[in-house]
Amino acid sequence: YTPQGQTITKEYYRDVLRRLRNAARRKRPELWSTGNWRIHHDNAPAHSSHLIQKFLAKNQTTVLQQEPYCPDMAPCDIWLFPKIKRPLKGARFQTREDIVAATTAEL
Repeated sequence: YTPQGQTITKEYYRDVLRRLRNAARRKRPELWSTGNWRIHHDNAPAHSSHLIQKFLAKNQTTVLQQEPYCPDMAPCDIWLFPKIKRPLKGARFQTREDIVAATTAEL
């Protein structure tokens, strides 16, 4: 989860990608060793910046690009988020931490 108040900059996103690569290496070594994994992200400025494109190319990371004229909706918006939201519908949370815990439990 992104810390509250954090702006998603290209530098912040690069750090997220570094953590993702390390997690993939540890948790899915069979995919890591074959290079058989991909990243899909939208056309947000932090995702399409030169810094990120250079980082991905340097690390030989395959990216599934979103079409440039596609509505700004990623596949997660269509299938993942509704599946998470359905069991949480109607629930009231006191704190942000409660929301994070409930969402993580659903994931």
